[in-house]
Amino acid sequence: LNSLAWSEEAFGEGGILPVSFIYQGIHSSELLPTWTTTRVRERLVESKATRTITSSDPSTGLTMIVEVTERYDFASVEWVVHFVNKGSEATPIIENILPLSTNFGPEAAPEDFSIHHGRGSHAEINDFALQQTSIGPDAGFQLTPYEGRSSDGALPLVNIGYPGDSGVMLGIGWTGQWDLKMSRTGSGPLYVEAGMERTHLRLYPNETIRTPSITLLFYNGPNYSRGQVYLRRLLKAHYTPYTNNQPVSPPIAAAPLAIFETVDEASMLGMIDQISIRSLPVDTFWMDAGWFELTDAAQSWVGSVGNFNPDPIRFPNGLAPIGDAAHAAGLRYLLWFEPERVMPGTDLFAAAPQWLIAPPAGMPPPIAYQHDNGFYLLDLGNEDARAWLIATISELIEEIGIDIYRHDFNLYPLRYWQSTDAVDRQGITEIRYITGLYDYFDALREAHPNLIIDNCASGGRRIDLETMKRSLVLTRSDYLWDPSGQQNHTYNLSKWIATTGIGAASLDTYSARSGYGQHFVLAQNYNALTNEQWDQAHHHLSEQQELQDLFEGDFVTLTGTTNDNTACVAFEYVLPGGSEGIVQGFRRESCAVETMSVLLV
Repeated sequence: LNSLAWSEEAFGEGGILPVSFIYQGIHSSELLPTWTTTRVRERLVESKATRTITSSDPSTGLTMIVEVTERYDFASVEWVVHFVNKGSEATPIIENILPLSTNFGPEAAPEDFSIHHGRGSHAEINDFALQQTSIGPDAGFQLTPYEGRSSDGALPLVNIGYPGDSGVMLGIGWTGQWDLKMSRTGSGPLYVEAGMERTHLRLYPNETIRTPSITLLFYNGPNYSRGQVYLRRLLKAHYTPYTNNQPVSPPIAAAPLAIFETVDEASMLGMIDQISIRSLPVDTFWMDAGWFELTDAAQSWVGSVGNFNPDPIRFPNGLAPIGDAAHAAGLRYLLWFEPERVMPGTDLFAAAPQWLIAPPAGMPPPIAYQHDNGFYLLDLGNEDARAWLIATISELIEEIGIDIYRHDFNLYPLRYWQSTDAVDRQGITEIRYITGLYDYFDALREAHPNLIIDNCASGGRRIDLETMKRSLVLTRSDYLWDPSGQQNHTYNLSKWIATTGIGAASLDTYSARSGYGQHFVLAQNYNALTNEQWDQAHHHLSEQQELQDLFEGDFVTLTGTTNDNTACVAFEYVLPGGSEGIVQGFRRESCAVETMSVLLV
């Protein structure tokens, strides 16, 4: 069974929708047969078709719309569910909304299902580590991220291996608190539920909400690795942002290796000038946090987010001269922002407190600092706040000449959303916020068609199918610059997505090659490099540039990996067709092995 055949069984005439919810205390399996339902299928192009299933409750006006996309080039299926209140009054409670709720695998099997999943990012050396969980008869398993960011601690990508050699790749598109549950009754099939962690709400007249999106891709053996290969190919083709009908070009960048708050106009212009004079083989100048006015007592960037004007002392002419200099040198200009977190004493905090969600009391101890230090959240679900943000950032993009917009988010948002929900509207703040985030990114890309968005989020904590469509992740973890960590992150994350890499802050060959990938940033003080250091930088960046396209090939692990320095680690990228590839092998500092043999694909 492939994804397209599965889609016909699920969404075609007479199909049982893989969606469930409870409405007025009654399960949808009982309700939907009594609702008015229409199904429309349209073949848009040779490689793609859509389906729209509309079901309406004749008594209350609640309407469910399931939008399905079938992709023939990768035999995959994606769908999202919308609910609309077309009645004249608020609906009764709709709850436990699950865009995925169905069985997978054989009807009866005494053997285990094998679930492969990734840890996600949490600023640790083993971020994204591949994990395997077996689900036997009468057993279950649950995955959910940590406190509201979609890949914090758990990736929303899962490989469900059936007993035998086949399986299905499952992806969840939701940049908030998703929830995935898998269970078996006896030796039966695997029942899978996926959606938001909490929904219990009524809809007002004409109000619309959407669910997380779901993507499935079925595969046949010889083992789970085939599913990983197919998923990488699918995500590269259809879940990568495009400009001018081409996938965006990930940057090879130069960035200052400096304390953020010390950067100024003279130092930035000096670095760009040196990069140009030395003909350094980079295409982007990367400028991170700390360029804005510092207003907190500690004069720190962390305590000053909520200011959107360049520091008048360090950047008396604004940032346009930096963008102009980068462009004159033939470089793109990347600039950092963190608009969702707002600190007391900043311009936005003073100007529009009504747009902010205050830090709630009672947060778990690891994140209680958000309350203690006054981390406020700009409510992207507020239309006025979102419109202001779109206009403000769009104006800065135009005025400064920003080519890559780096969007950071150093806050755990789940408790904020929950604190504003009424008892009969649980989940609505998160829904409005996350759909507002998508609207924000989409508006920036529409207004600036060549813009690339870098989705940072404390280093790789918002990786999901919806953000991947709209953005790159140029910093996949805040566990940075340790070669063993960079190797682990590449080894682990490359099993799932094609566009990943990191860079280096050292000029030795081992560190540089540990950071190679589809994108790369070399962080240095370019105003103070010796001739020898320039030669080293030239060598590493030229090598990265030469190899860059190979890193989007099929990924194959040749060894295991560990968190210590006693291992040898090797992996391979092979372009489809097998005509070209690259092997990376690392003998770590304390590894006792001097030679090793591996079997290449």
